[in-house]
Amino acid sequence: MLSNFLSKTRPINYLMILLILVIFFFVGVFTDDNLALNISWFIKILINATALFFTVLLVNFVIRKNTLTKDNSYALFFMVMFFGMLPQTMTWSVLFLSNVFLLISLRRVYSLKNNGRIQIKVFDAGLWLGISVLFYNNLILFWIVILMGLVFYQRLNLKNVIISILGVATPIFLYYVYRLTFDQLSDFNQLFDLELDNSIVFYGKLSILIPISILISLLIWSGISITSGLHRISAKNRSSWFLMLFNLMIASLISFMSINKNGSELIFLFFPASVILANYLQKEKDKWFRNLVLYLVFFIGIGIYFL
Repeated sequence: MLSNFLSKTRPINYLMILLILVIFFFVGVFTDDNLALNISWFIKILINATALFFTVLLVNFVIRKNTLTKDNSYALFFMVMFFGMLPQTMTWSVLFLSNVFLLISLRRVYSLKNNGRIQIKVFDAGLWLGISVLFYNNLILFWIVILMGLVFYQRLNLKNVIISILGVATPIFLYYVYRLTFDQLSDFNQLFDLELDNSIVFYGKLSILIPISILISLLIWSGISITSGLHRISAKNRSSWFLMLFNLMIASLISFMSINKNGSELIFLFFPASVILANYLQKEKDKWFRNLVLYLVFFIGIGIYFL
């Protein structure tokens, strides 16, 4: 059964999950109305596919390196299925690229739970976040996640806060110098114009509404279930859990604020949502229910292409 298969982290698990990702990606590519078979298109698709694989493997690395879940493949499975449910998130775009740099930043934030080179980790987290902000300025709100990482992992002091700010400011300052050199300060000033749109009209479309409804329902159920039993886990794991919830909250806020709501803005939810759902399933003792959730997500990921 699917639950038993994903409860391990064997190489065959990774191969099968990545194969599903390949299928989702190429189905999305060849059903695109703007399909144009030429050399330029082929190069673009190759770059897109490489970046997509890197993103998924990066998420898996962050999870494994910082022990955000137990030894299973649930989170990786959910990550791939979310891409399948919302195929527009797999397309090369500013949001897609900014999410890659954001994940690298979050990798350093969650590594704060481990001792050693704390200042370097804080600066790196800010630096990569600053780079992601250059592509999508609303991501500046993720500095709150860095700050909360310092709080939850007991690394909060004035020095670390200043280091995180310097990390974020470094690429932004270099971008300012670049624009100043070419007398393009108006472009730099746009970096401080945050998007703000509270409309959810687009989410009335079934192809978006169904995945979002399922995702929200599962996250609420998982969040309540895990939080109620936090007293039984270690302090470090509790800190990671609360940090993950903040991560999800900020990602949700940024997605909600996006002006161009075509579903691609939901990509920022994939990482925290995958980890949260994986944590729930690994503690759920009812195998029947675990399989129900996994098959539900799997068939929605497939069925979305027929809507």
